[in-house]
Amino acid sequence: MLCRRNALMLRFAGFLIFLSVLLSVLPIRPAISADAYKPARAAFQVSVDGVDIPYRQMAIFALPGGRLAIRTGVKAELRAETGEIIQVTPRRFGWVVPDRTGPHTVKVVASGKTVDLTVIVMRPMEDVKDGVIDGYVIGSYPEKPYKGLSVYERPPGLIEVTPELADLPVSPHFRLGQFLCKQPAGWPKFVVLRTELLIKLEWVLEAVNARGWNTATFEVMSGYRTPHYNRSIGNGPNSRHIYGGAADIFIDVRPKDDRMDDLDGDGKVTKKDALALYNLIEELEGRERRTWMPGGLGAYGSTASHGPFIHIDARGFIARWGVAPL
Repeated sequence: MLCRRNALMLRFAGFLIFLSVLLSVLPIRPAISADAYKPARAAFQVSVDGVDIPYRQMAIFALPGGRLAIRTGVKAELRAETGEIIQVTPRRFGWVVPDRTGPHTVKVVASGKTVDLTVIVMRPMEDVKDGVIDGYVIGSYPEKPYKGLSVYERPPGLIEVTPELADLPVSPHFRLGQFLCKQPAGWPKFVVLRTELLIKLEWVLEAVNARGWNTATFEVMSGYRTPHYNRSIGNGPNSRHIYGGAADIFIDVRPKDDRMDDLDGDGKVTKKDALALYNLIEELEGRERRTWMPGGLGAYGSTASHGPFIHIDARGFIARWGVAPL
């Protein structure tokens, strides 16, 4: 009996050692609490190439050798360790984009406050050969933009993403890796992302938390899609996803289960929860028409592969779908 007890104790001790080792190597995913979201509005007005940047941190996407036009609402100073700063007036600057691809930090400073611009230098689209770049399949963009609209022109470049860059913040509450295409591939991966989409997502996230649906970010079920992947899943050739200007999102906090939360409080997770988020965004657009980037908005219910979600984009004109009777 004693030998058996000792053997059990040894096996239990071994299990505890194994468990401690396992926990030490597994990534720890912090719980999202009501205090996890913190508003991050900029203290002063900044615009880059005509796009207003209302947050303290934002990613800008540029090609090597280009020049960004940066304007401020107050006298400011531009700081950067790379590129070339050109001061036109105390409120107008140019910044010449360096040739090195990847992220560069440009700080706009005024009265002790800072707006951090993460300028990500892209690989030119001309680097794509026969639909492939560095072994990563992109496919082909439509030859002519949809209805002749500039927002549907082929993106000028691609963001190269390594495992280290996947965790790069692109706005106060979103990271680059959240927008990667779902197609199976090794590293590096490539993505297209628009600043206008990030601003819109931040704006909606702010409203969501004000409504009491506390979350530090959205779950991005689908962000960028390569034309190759978009075609493989049966989507149309003009999807906003292939232009980096769309995201399929849902709120997933209580419980953390990769599905939409019960937003309407009826004890069930259904399309009604997607419509609750949809309606909030419609309200927000109605209040903010002067500064809101119009775009597409759609609500979706559950299938065998996913729960309810909404599609949101910044296409520049209004489009709506998915609000038919439940």
